[in-house]
Amino acid sequence: GAMFTGVATGLWSYNRENYMWDWQNRQARDYQLQNMVVSRFGLFREDIRDLAGLTTAKMDSYLVVNTLKLGFIVAVFFNYDRTDQPPAREPTTTERELVMLFSCCLMTAFQLLLTSIWFSMHASVVAQSFMTKMLLRTVRIPFPTENEIVAAAPEAEHYERDVGSAFR
Repeated sequence: GAMFTGVATGLWSYNRENYMWDWQNRQARDYQLQNMVVSRFGLFREDIRDLAGLTTAKMDSYLVVNTLKLGFIVAVFFNYDRTDQPPAREPTTTERELVMLFSCCLMTAFQLLLTSIWFSMHASVVAQSFMTKMLLRTVRIPFPTENEIVAAAPEAEHYERDVGSAFR
């Protein structure tokens, strides 16, 4: 009887150590999976930031270039005739038509460049807004639930309840 009790106690202790070792492995695996999920969502968030940054950088380039072009258009429109001497004669109809076409061309360029500047500013704001919206709603970093945390923590009573796994 004493020998059976000693063998059973030894077997119980040995299997308990195995059970706890299994739990440590299971817990390490669960934590690793949680870390992988967090890292994965971190990569998603980085991709969204990169895409929004690309759009914003491109629109900033358009903004600078088109603002310079707009300044040149304004300078040409208001200065192209100031240095010339007044004509000694009355301009012909063809000359007036050419000046009118030139003025229409400059006004059209002014309007298109101004629209382009407005669109590039608007696109930068929209890209930032959508980046924020996606980071807050779509790819939030997932935190483990309380049940997942409890499931990853070993407790000795689990071992003591399941007699079948205690003597494997």
